[in-house]
Amino acid sequence: MKKQKLKSGTVVVDMGKGFADLERTRCCGIYEFNGIDRPPQNLVTQVYEELGGDKYNIFIFHDVTCRGNGKRLCDFIKRHKLGKVTATASVNNPNTGRNITLWSWVVGWASLHKFMETKVIVKGHNGDYRKPEIETKIFDGKGYC
Repeated sequence: MKKQKLKSGTVVVDMGKGFADLERTRCCGIYEFNGIDRPPQNLVTQVYEELGGDKYNIFIFHDVTCRGNGKRLCDFIKRHKLGKVTATASVNNPNTGRNITLWSWVVGWASLHKFMETKVIVKGHNGDYRKPEIETKIFDGKGYC
C-alpha cells in the first residue's frame, strides 16, 4: 500500500525504529525479549510476524526499573487487551546496583490476531504501508519440552 490517510485509532509500526532480539529459552514455549528500548507497537508486531505461526505462549522481558521500557510495553499490552502481563517486584541487581523488573506476557493469540488485522499498519523503510503478516511456521513441534 502506498502512503494513505490513516483511520483514527490506527497503530503505526515504523520499521525505521527497529525491533528487539527474540531468543528462545530452554523451554520451547517461552521466548525472551532483549533490547526492549523500541516502541511497544514494534515489539508486539515482531512477536506476531515472527512467531505468530508457532503460537509460543509466554514471552518474558526485563528492564532496569527506572528506564520505563518494560512498563511501557506492559501498559501497551494491557491497554489493547493482548493477553495477561505479570510483573515481579522490582529487585536490586547485585551485579550493577540498579533495580530491575521482570515481566511475563501470556499472549492472547485471538486478541492479538484481531488487533493486528484491524488496528495495525506497518510503515516500511521506503515509506510504503502494509498490513502485518505472519511468517511461515518455523517450529516443527518436535522441540525439547
